[in-house]
Parts: sequence; structure tokens; C-alpha cells
Amino acid sequence: MKNLKIFPKMFIQIFSVLGIIILLIHLLVFYIFPKTYLENRKEEICTEANKISRNLAGKDINYVNQALDFYSKNSEIKAFVKGQNKKNEVQIKDNVDINMDSNSNSLIIEERTISLNSGKKAYLQFVSTADMQEDAKNLSFKFLPYSLLISLLFSIVVSLIYAKSIKNNIEEIKTVTDRMMTLDKDARLMVDSSDEIGHLK
Repeated sequence: MKNLKIFPKMFIQIFSVLGIIILLIHLLVFYIFPKTYLENRKEEICTEANKISRNLAGKDINYVNQALDFYSKNSEIKAFVKGQNKKNEVQIKDNVDINMDSNSNSLIIEERTISLNSGKKAYLQFVSTADMQEDAKNLSFKFLPYSLLISLLFSIVVSLIYAKSIKNNIEEIKTVTDRMMTLDKDARLMVDSSDEIGHLK
């Protein structure tokens, strides 16, 4: 590194700093994502529960059961009519997909009450599981290659521009100084900035 010329040295230093920042940002997103993902999942299930409950209000119990069964087969959210359980008891049907090998399962349950055409009330239960770590990992790995590639290209471009700018200023100082050493009376060094480079000039 000590023997490198200023351009490659500056490029490597700037690129390294930007590369570390990019990696830290990606790691931060990876660890924060599961919480935001779970909140979005809860909102999605709440919205679906409200919509389906409105559509099933005033219908026959058999129609409600068939509609919920059809919905469950075609959705990640499982829905069914809740049985007559004790007050604090939660009934979970067998068709809920839960990965028993995972330690990061989250069970999301939404309950709604609707009036049937008979005047009786039915209690609907909407259940979904979310394996936060697994879902976060899958989504992250889906977009990670693209975001990393774009970030690295951005870092390369910024590093090249900045390193080239520093190198050009130093080359200009060196060239004009060489002309001054040969007593060239027309040698002039234009000072166009007030930063450290301007002071050096």
C-alpha cells in the first residue's frame, strides 16, 4: 500500500470505507426487517378479516363455512368459524401451516363477530403464521444481490471520481512546479478553491 501511487491508493481507501458502510447498512436492514415485516403482516390480516367479515354478514352458516374453507385453501391466511370454547381458550384448526422446527414462529390471530341470516352470531377466526427469520432471510436474499451490486457500482463511481479529482490537482501542482523549476516565466498555478488543496497551491 505504501508503494502505490496516489490514485490507486485513494481509490482503495475510499472504496473500502464506502464498502464497509454499505455492508453495515445491509446488515442493519436484515436485522430490523423481521419486526417491520411482522407489523405489515398483522395489518394485512386485519384488513382481510374486516373485508371477509363484511361480505359474510347476514349469510347462512353453511355458506359461511364453505366460503371460509374455500378462502383458506387459496390463501396463506386460514379462516374458520370458531367453536364454542371457554372464554380464554383459542381454538386452532389442524390446517394451519406451522414449522415446528423453527424457533421464530409468530402466530397471528384475528377474531370477528358477524350476524347470520338466522339472527344468531358466528365467531370467525383468522389465523396466520409467520416465520420471521426465515421470511426475512428469503426476502433479503431475493433482493440482496441487486442492492449490493448497485451499491458497489455506486461506490466504484464515487471512489473513481473523488480519487481522480485529488490526483488531477496534485498532477497540476507537480506539472506547474516542474515548469517553475526550469524558470518558465509563464508558469502559473490557478487557485480555484479555498480548501486544503487551494491552500497548498
